[in-house]
Amino acid sequence: MQDYRAQLATNPQELEEILGPISDAGVDIFDASTRYFDIPAFEGSTLNLAGWAKKVTGKPTMTVGGIGLNKGFGGSMDKRTDSDSVNNLDLLLSRFEAGEFDLIGVGRSLLNDPAWIRKARAGEPFDVFDPKNLRRLT
Repeated sequence: MQDYRAQLATNPQELEEILGPISDAGVDIFDASTRYFDIPAFEGSTLNLAGWAKKVTGKPTMTVGGIGLNKGFGGSMDKRTDSDSVNNLDLLLSRFEAGEFDLIGVGRSLLNDPAWIRKARAGEPFDVFDPKNLRRLT
């Protein structure tokens, strides 16, 4: 079982203490995968983990987590309902265009439906999440 509340850093200063030496050692991009991209990393700010990683290192970042999935989506491997597949792309793109992060990673939504990118571009509804689709790779 995963603990979705676990954090390596509880504030921006701690994050900088962790990422600073890694950045100084030559890492040139950070993949900041979280459960949901639109959850703030720290109290008092709307920035997500990718936004904070970019802010404290000055390096490009990728946000990952919950793109195309409702917050009701959890670790359950039960078939989900229509409400579990959502179009949260407007929020994602507004944050991307504001420069909060530089790249976007799509995981479960794309594994669930290989046509997800085409549907997103066309403004078509996304498939209902079915965890069986994740097992195709195992």
